[in-house]
Amino acid sequence: MDRLTTADRIKIVKTYYKNGDSPAATFRALRGDFGRFNRPTQQTVGKIVKKFEKTGSVTDIVRPVHHRNARSAENIAAVSESVADDSNLSIP
Repeated sequence: MDRLTTADRIKIVKTYYKNGDSPAATFRALRGDFGRFNRPTQQTVGKIVKKFEKTGSVTDIVRPVHHRNARSAENIAAVSESVADDSNLSIP
């Protein structure tokens, strides 16, 4: 199954509360929207609802991007110069 969109997650939370806070009933009710084999599992329903109750949101958490600091122009030039000086030794 593909990743659920925000609209799909909202539909899951609404269906959960409409069906008496039951993951099993929600799972059965989602058959009409997602189809028999493409609907999210009861475990997925539970996780989405738990996240909604904890954070008030169903969107993904934006993770910080870690930049590679080792490949700066300065470091590349230093290594290139080192290799040019002594081709048998690449790191001083």
